[in-house]
Amino acid sequence: MTGLPYLPTTTTILKPDPSTKEVIAVTTQDVEPILEHAATLRSMPQKSDWGRHIAAVPNNLINELLEEEWRRGNPHASPYSPEIVAKVKQRLDSGEWAKFRVDEKVSGGAYIGWHK
Repeated sequence: MTGLPYLPTTTTILKPDPSTKEVIAVTTQDVEPILEHAATLRSMPQKSDWGRHIAAVPNNLINELLEEEWRRGNPHASPYSPEIVAKVKQRLDSGEWAKFRVDEKVSGGAYIGWHK
């Protein structure tokens, strides 16, 4: 399976605040199709360690990490910057985002099923 069997739906609503003259963007995303896709990929053996697919992380979770970095004073953070990649890896390894993994890694570093 190479492509996504679903169309990820992300909705953004802009809410102007007349008192501060700011616009607040509220974004929502249905992650159920992503969870189903991750479960399907988990059930399929991966044939190589090179370019191994690790997880299917929803955009909204990546956006949360970006906002955290920006609030910490790092305006240069991007979805693939080292800081964000490290945070994604940490959350996947800790089990916090285990349901988005596609490689059957469980907490403690053990693997279930096929692996090298």
